[in-house]
Amino acid sequence: MNSLIFSVGRGAIVLLGLPAPFVLALEPPVRALSADRPDSTESPLTVPRGMWQIESSFFSLTKDDTGGTDFESWVLGETNVKFGTTSQSDLQLVLQPYVHERERTAMGLAEAHGIGDVEVRFKWNLWGNDGGGATAGGLLPYVKIPTGTDVSNHEWEGGLIVPFGWDLAENLGLGLQAEVAQNFDAGVGHYWALSYTAVLGVSITEQLGAFIEYVGTVSELPYESLASAGVTFQVNENLQFDAGGLLGLNNPSEDFTLFSGVTFRFK
Repeated sequence: MNSLIFSVGRGAIVLLGLPAPFVLALEPPVRALSADRPDSTESPLTVPRGMWQIESSFFSLTKDDTGGTDFESWVLGETNVKFGTTSQSDLQLVLQPYVHERERTAMGLAEAHGIGDVEVRFKWNLWGNDGGGATAGGLLPYVKIPTGTDVSNHEWEGGLIVPFGWDLAENLGLGLQAEVAQNFDAGVGHYWALSYTAVLGVSITEQLGAFIEYVGTVSELPYESLASAGVTFQVNENLQFDAGGLLGLNNPSEDFTLFSGVTFRFK
C-alpha cells in the first residue's frame, strides 16, 4: 500500500519565524513518502516527478509444509527501483538478485538458487496524489519477464492492480486492492487469478506505524487465504524501515513468510 503511510505521512510543514525572502526561496514541499512495501496492498500514490525511490527487502523467508513436501525459500535484496516520470506516474523495475529454494520430499532433497524473474511495472495515479481529499486511486499494470535461471518458472506472466487508499481519520488509514493476473503453474499451465486485499494502518507515533491485512486469491487452483501484519519506522521524510510477516490461514496457502526492508528516495 502503503495506505498507512499515505495517511500518516500527508501533512503540511509550517515555517515560523523565518524572513519572508527565505520562505519564498524554498522549493514547494514534496509529497509524503509512500511505499508499496511492506504490505501486499500497493499504494495509489506515485513517486514525485524526477525523483528515484528504492524499496528493498533485506531478506524474505517463506516456509510451507504440505502433503509431505517441505518447502523453504530465501530471497535476499529483492528491490523495486522507481522513477517518477510525470507528476501522476512512475516507472518501476523489480529485481531479485538472489533466490535460494529448498524442497524436501520422500524422494530426497532438491535445491536451486540464482537470480529471480524481473518485473516491469507502471503506476498511474488517477486522483489524490497531492492531497485535496481523503481518498486516492490508481492503476498499476505489470509484466514478469523470465530470467531462465534455476529459480525461474521460465514463463511470462502479467496483470493489472487497482489500488485504493482512504484516510479514515487523522491516524487511521484503509487500503483496498483488486488484482487480475495471468499466472503459470506447472500442473495447470497458464491460468487467470483474481486477488483482493484489505489493510488497516494506524499511526502509533509520528514515526512508528503498524498495519494488519487480509489477502485472498481465487483461481483454478484452491483458494488461498493469508493474514499479514507489520510495523514501519520513518526516520525522516525520505527514509523508512519496515518488518513483518504473512501467515497462511488455510492449507493451500504457504505456512508463513517473514520479511524486513527499507525504503528511501532521492533526486
